[in-house]
Amino acid sequence: MAFPGTTGQFVTAAEWNTMLQAIGLNGTTVPGWVDAQSAWVYVSATSFKVVGADVTNRYPVGTKLSCTDAAATKYFYVVSSAYAASDTTVTITGGSDYTLSGGAITNPRFSYVATPQGFPGAFAYTPTEVGWAEAGLTIRGAFALAARNLTAWLYAQGTSDSTTTTLTIPFVVSAKLTAGYNTNLQTPCRISNNGGALTFGMAAPVASSATVTFYADAAASSFAAANGKLVEACITVPI
Repeated sequence: MAFPGTTGQFVTAAEWNTMLQAIGLNGTTVPGWVDAQSAWVYVSATSFKVVGADVTNRYPVGTKLSCTDAAATKYFYVVSSAYAASDTTVTITGGSDYTLSGGAITNPRFSYVATPQGFPGAFAYTPTEVGWAEAGLTIRGAFALAARNLTAWLYAQGTSDSTTTTLTIPFVVSAKLTAGYNTNLQTPCRISNNGGALTFGMAAPVASSATVTFYADAAASSFAAANGKLVEACITVPI
């Protein structure tokens, strides 16, 4: 029985091995992971390249990655991949938990399954903010992907210095939401405005953006540009 392969009518031994790894039948792979079979070459703390090949179809947005770097196992999501000048450059994120060190990258693996062995349930990260004075600011975030859906937890508390109040998420919201959908994806959230008591506001991620805008109430009122300000939200958006 013949199956098409990349080199002709039949699959090669390497291609069979990759397929067997994907379903855990070759006895050498880590459950849920497929060996990349192409070396990852360091580009930056958040990117690597595969030299001499277009493998963008192997690394779509949201693909889970695992590798050994600086004597530690590290995990990432793919943010994007692009082919140029004979190489594929893959941009990745492990939040503030994992970055590439600049040394040799070994044991490169990828996965499309929901829970490959060892992959974290979430990554910590620090959102970029607009609307707070730096002194005394507490800010934190975490995120996880399920297929192409991003869930992000966002928190910031400090002294307001602007009526505009925004925090960033690690991925851009899908542009498809501009066609017949509510582009603001408004989500109730917890807020404190002008030093007042905790109440409910609104978090509004926008299509084709990585910025979440916060409002002081369901009427989309702005925050005061003084005194204490807090926002806390959990949002889920397609990417």
